[in-house]
Amino acid sequence: MLEGIKRPFLILLIVCLVLAAALGGVVISSTVMTMIGGLGETATEPAAVHTSALTGVPTPDQLSPLPTATVPPETATPTLSPTPQPEINEEPESTWRIATLSGMGSDCTDLDFDPDGATLAIAGRDGVVRLIDAVTGVLQHILEGHTLQVNQVAFAPDGSWLMSAADDGMLLRWDVSSGEQLAVLGDGTLGKLTALDISPGEDWIASGNAGGVVSLWNANTGERSFRFDNSHLTRVSGLSFSPDGSQFASADLNGWIVISPVDGNPGEVFARDPDPVHDVVYTLDGRLVTANMQGVWVWDVATGAGLVLEPAAAVGTVDRLAVSADGILLAALARSGAVWIWELAEHHLQATIPPDVTRARSLAFSPTCDACPEEPGWMLAIGGENGRVWLWGIEQVPAE
Repeated sequence: MLEGIKRPFLILLIVCLVLAAALGGVVISSTVMTMIGGLGETATEPAAVHTSALTGVPTPDQLSPLPTATVPPETATPTLSPTPQPEINEEPESTWRIATLSGMGSDCTDLDFDPDGATLAIAGRDGVVRLIDAVTGVLQHILEGHTLQVNQVAFAPDGSWLMSAADDGMLLRWDVSSGEQLAVLGDGTLGKLTALDISPGEDWIASGNAGGVVSLWNANTGERSFRFDNSHLTRVSGLSFSPDGSQFASADLNGWIVISPVDGNPGEVFARDPDPVHDVVYTLDGRLVTANMQGVWVWDVATGAGLVLEPAAAVGTVDRLAVSADGILLAALARSGAVWIWELAEHHLQATIPPDVTRARSLAFSPTCDACPEEPGWMLAIGGENGRVWLWGIEQVPAE
């Protein structure tokens, strides 16, 4: 009689378990399988799957271990706090157009002057870098080597060589006097390179890509020394070395502002802007300046306090920043095409340049301005669409 009860019970149990598995995804455990008379085998745990942070991005064997910067959780409280608007000049009138350069290829994506102010490098959407005489406008060299849009160019502090970074994932090093390509850093596996800077001592080259990875390169050997995978979660939009070259700041479109040492130790998040950060630069006195959708911020690195430079609501989104070679002036390129120029010591607005009909995309200060009537004066280059570059003179504000 007992056997007659057990068999229907077991059959009913099996039917119920099969139906439950079909309807609710129930997994039949090894214990239950044993209970029903060995009708199944004990399930085994799947093998652990190990993934690497470098998957899909080959790294040369000669590279040192690549540390990662610490990123706080997404719930981190923003440290930005608006400050009172500084006093500004009522009608700043200290600029004049020196020249307009045309025929510089496709859209100008970036600009940089050499330390003497004699040569201007122009990065193009067509993948070409052009070197022109900044005084005469004569084309000196056409640097061809990239296969996609060039996003950043940077002269070495001694002016003898130039770096360019592009969407093709390569960093190219050029001889300025001859226009010859000297070296290739990276082999196209770096992803779209969106940010670039060279340390003041010419020891390091920093690059950032569209995936948030920052790399630090030995400028003497051309080898990558450190890679910071977790510094940023999205596109690196700006890089800048500190005046002493001991660290560099990086920014991204998530609003992270990270300061990292050049010794490869993990960086630290300096601040989190509630808006995307489009650019970051160090000033000569060690402050940080960032550009976002609301305007321009000047940061005290020691205290973390931020001062907003917002002369009018018309400033709006700022895409690019430039600091004059002597550290006196700060220029900001608004998305509207207007350029705002502040004197950094007192934070007052010194000059404005109205937007041109052709959209501006980049800007750079020259350390000298032979065409400026006031000495010392500055020249500011503004690059735009269709290969046009505007040169503006800015006279020095007399010391009070």
